[in-house]
Amino acid sequence: MLPNSSKPTYFQAYDVLRSEQPNFLSKITMLKGELIHPNLGLSESHQDILRDEVNCIFHIGATVRFDEKIRKAAYINVRSVRDLIWIARDMKHLEVGTP
Repeated sequence: MLPNSSKPTYFQAYDVLRSEQPNFLSKITMLKGELIHPNLGLSESHQDILRDEVNCIFHIGATVRFDEKIRKAAYINVRSVRDLIWIARDMKHLEVGTP
């Protein structure tokens, strides 16, 4: 578990997983990033964790503000997905991804 990370308490998307794997929350670690920055604003050590230890990705970050500057919205909604795909290409154990 990463320091200063938090665990989700409930997401409806996890209902099927919860029924099949009741202890699944113990395997989830949230990484705090900043989608406006390259590589999702993740530190190199967090990127290493993704590459070396993670087998499933839930990318749930976006901006839905209609008055957002177009460049900022593109960085958050497009470039962050592209950067995550680039990181995912190097992930040794990736089985599932939901960009």
